[in-house]
Amino acid sequence: MVKTDAGMAELAEAFEAANLDELPADRAITRIIAVFLRNGAKYAAVIRQADDFCDPAAVERASRPIREVIARGIRDKVLAADLREDVVFAMFSAIVERALWLTVGEVTTPEEATEAAVTIFLNGARVYGSRAEDPGSSYDGSGGRVLEEGCNASVSRAK
Repeated sequence: MVKTDAGMAELAEAFEAANLDELPADRAITRIIAVFLRNGAKYAAVIRQADDFCDPAAVERASRPIREVIARGIRDKVLAADLREDVVFAMFSAIVERALWLTVGEVTTPEEATEAAVTIFLNGARVYGSRAEDPGSSYDGSGGRVLEEGCNASVSRAK
């Protein structure tokens, strides 16, 4: 437990040193991902063991800066305001964790994984306008959002 708590403390200190409050939310998100991936193997073990072995206060201290950036991103309209903060945090964490495993497994470089994670989290993987003219698409042209009626129309066409 001591080793994982020390890892969480080191991660929290790295976030503090990153001056996340001084950056716009999108740049702070990029920096958060870079902090994780820069020290990939060390933090991979910490992340894997966090829920089971770390002091909850250490986990909260390490995750608080991320939650604050996400809240600021929603408030500043950088991130979608119609999604719950805890869900956005969970999805962000999942993307970063997967990028970390790709880096640790030497599938990609930390730089490439950072770029992919930032792109997918902030912009999505879809090329904007790629399906806008497709009559079967639920794409509504609003930057990746799916309209409720568009989604229902797609379901009814599939029946």
